Amino acid sequence: AQLALAETLWATDDAGAAEALYAELLASGDAELVAQVQVGRARIHQRRGEADLAREVYTQVIDTAAGGAAARAAYAGLAELEIEEGRPNEALRALRALQASGEDGLTVDVAIADALLRSGSLDEAELAYTTLTRLNDTTGEAALTGQLGLARVAEARGDLNRARSGYELVVSAPNVDPAVLSQALASLAGVWVELGRDDEALGVYRRALQSLPEGHAAIFDVRLAMARILQARGEFEAAQAQVEALLPLYTTPARQAELRVSLAELTEARGDAAAALTMYQT
Repeated sequence: AQLALAETLWATDDAGAAEALYAELLASGDAELVAQVQVGRARIHQRRGEADLAREVYTQVIDTAAGGAAARAAYAGLAELEIEEGRPNEALRALRALQASGEDGLTVDVAIADALLRSGSLDEAELAYTTLTRLNDTTGEAALTGQLGLARVAEARGDLNRARSGYELVVSAPNVDPAVLSQALASLAGVWVELGRDDEALGVYRRALQSLPEGHAAIFDVRLAMARILQARGEFEAAQAQVEALLPLYTTPARQAELRVSLAELTEARGDAAAALTMYQT
């Protein structure tokens, strides 16, 4: 129960309280529990942007608690960290090791396919996503996730029309998983932007906002993308409204800094260089 409480504190951004509770649990003497606590502490480091410390702790758990649930969690955390750090090949190694440890299922299969795509191994990624499309019927979660991945492969190859068709296939499917739907909508909007079709992109982004549950992390990126389009069109007030809608919702220092930069860029685009400079400096 205490470990679950620590995880909850970590998830709700109370990292200090979570770390204090983890320290208390470390004194338990239970090897597997201690390993799970170490994974939790690695997540705190990861969340704080302390990538080297997080990687060190994940690796320590993998080396000292091989074969256990904590080691599998460490492999998963390490793979996520490496993706965040732009190291898809390292992420792929961690995911392969996770799979070899006995962890399987759709989540791992998708993560491996995504890592292949990020690493530029497009042929292997295409094969992995194609395999997903054949796991169940064409409207099942695995199949639609595979279709989404195939569209992303097409986009990476520069085939925007094929990518658009793939994303549209996913968003038009009945009962599509909300997470898959939001990813497909955001990607579809991005393709419309690349094709120079701003109106279509804004329409898809608005649909993405409607499909996302309140507080979903993707809302941040969607609203900022909309703000960029509106700013480029000279619709400064509408762009500012998109950014300002995020200010009370995303209060971590990193997110607030990103939003302040966006507002400064918007002010600069309006022609008020002096005010923009002041905003950049603060």
